[in-house]
Amino acid sequence: MSEQGDNEDDIDLERVARSLRRRVASRRAAGEYPEGLEEGLDEHFRRLVAQRPTEVSTATFDERIRALDSTRFDSGSIPVQSGLPGGSMYHRSVLKAVSRPLHRIAQQFDEVRVATVAALAEASDLVGQLDTRAQPLEGELSAMHARLTDLERQVVITERLADKIDELLVGSSGEAGTTELFFDYEAFEQRFRGDPQVLLARYTELAGLFDGLAPVLDVGCGAGEFLELLRQRQIESFGVDLDPSMIDKALAMGVDARLGDALETLDTQPDRTLGGIVSLQVIEHLDAGVTARLVELAAQKLHAGGRLILETPNVAVLGTHANAWVLDPTHIRPVHPDYLAFVCEQAGFSKVELRYESTPSRRLEPLEGDDANTGIHNRNLELLNEVLFGPQDVAVIATR
Repeated sequence: MSEQGDNEDDIDLERVARSLRRRVASRRAAGEYPEGLEEGLDEHFRRLVAQRPTEVSTATFDERIRALDSTRFDSGSIPVQSGLPGGSMYHRSVLKAVSRPLHRIAQQFDEVRVATVAALAEASDLVGQLDTRAQPLEGELSAMHARLTDLERQVVITERLADKIDELLVGSSGEAGTTELFFDYEAFEQRFRGDPQVLLARYTELAGLFDGLAPVLDVGCGAGEFLELLRQRQIESFGVDLDPSMIDKALAMGVDARLGDALETLDTQPDRTLGGIVSLQVIEHLDAGVTARLVELAAQKLHAGGRLILETPNVAVLGTHANAWVLDPTHIRPVHPDYLAFVCEQAGFSKVELRYESTPSRRLEPLEGDDANTGIHNRNLELLNEVLFGPQDVAVIATR
């Protein structure tokens, strides 16, 4: 390991930015940080405090319990006076006749009174305990509210920090930097990309994979060649690209091409409405996080049976590194085909296959002969040919 790699002070800002954005985006998507969270917490806490009495007192309640406890039902307190002639005697006679039932009623009343007083006294005691416990609880709620508010502020700061790091390392367009070239990049591609007829035949076959799937979005559509192939098959399609000159050429061809950012365009599409998404020789020009987000959005926007096709140089072959990869100055990051397939599987695609293309003509020649040593030599030679001169391009074909 290099001395620089051993230095614990060295920080991989790009990795940190990807990690921060991934975690924040995941929590936002899960609804853990909804819009207006901080304002909502403030309003909820204000209502909570406003509705709570500033002071809880059981003194009046206790006084009424004591009054109830001192109440007695006594037949002797029933008035017997009367203004009618002989009325008082009549009342005393009636009272004497019903004194036994009244005594029993008084006993029952006392039993009810004692039980009621005991229950109310216990309730009063519980209210007092709740008030005592509520005071520290209010402090805990206040502390929790402050902590949640602080966490939300940290999330906002983290998002802004990640955005700033992205602006420094990736750029706001979603591409990992921009290579300024004085020459025509389209002319560069025409010279070094490969035989146009071979490319046309290969891409015609890929276009056929979208039959019956519409609409199709071409991410990084360039001059619109693939969109033209789709139009010839009467497949509804549109493309997006950041290069205005490429968009002009695509529009001149008569296809639907739009100037804009790929992720932003894809993100604005309603979920489960696209039949296909294709991106040819684009993801090697993007940051790894952007590529992963592209796959994630594709899984979200494609309807059932929809298809995603991503073509990129096959960096699992050493010959690709020595030729196509280093030849193009705009390449940013190699994307291994197995990693690409893994990302598609993780995004939820049920069927993922890798299709290899463009095997170069130069290969190591096998030896002639049928003896055992020659057979071993030729088998090893074939393995070496696959590593050195295997397919130069690979397309992942993922079905929703």
